[in-house]
Amino acid sequence: MPSVVLGMIRLPATDTSAKAARDLAAAVARSWQLESDVEYRARLVTAELATNAIRYGSGSTIRVVVSRAGTRLRGEVHDGSVRLPVRQRPTPCDESGRGLILVEHVVTACGSFVTETGKAAWFEIEAKWPLDSAFRQS
Repeated sequence: MPSVVLGMIRLPATDTSAKAARDLAAAVARSWQLESDVEYRARLVTAELATNAIRYGSGSTIRVVVSRAGTRLRGEVHDGSVRLPVRQRPTPCDESGRGLILVEHVVTACGSFVTETGKAAWFEIEAKWPLDSAFRQS
């Protein structure tokens, strides 16, 4: 399904960029008046994918794209590495490795794909788009 880009930002691959990525997802969800649950999950997942791109990706920047695909809010985080993310199997004592498990549990769909410049990790969250009904009534 084709998507419509609602927000995009290129950020330095530094720890502080995860917050900026998260804030973009939240701003898009708020501007479209999506439910607070959708906004919360988009913020959480975007921050997780951005953190993974910063930690495990390559290159000096990441790119975050938030779009609409049908009735879903879609987020993508691009980095310069072609290594696709791998879901870990952490033990109860492990301090990390749960990020992709968390992502899978709070989104409608997720995955990753190789791009011309590296890879993108993506997610989609089913959402009600209240502004649609306002446009239909105009």
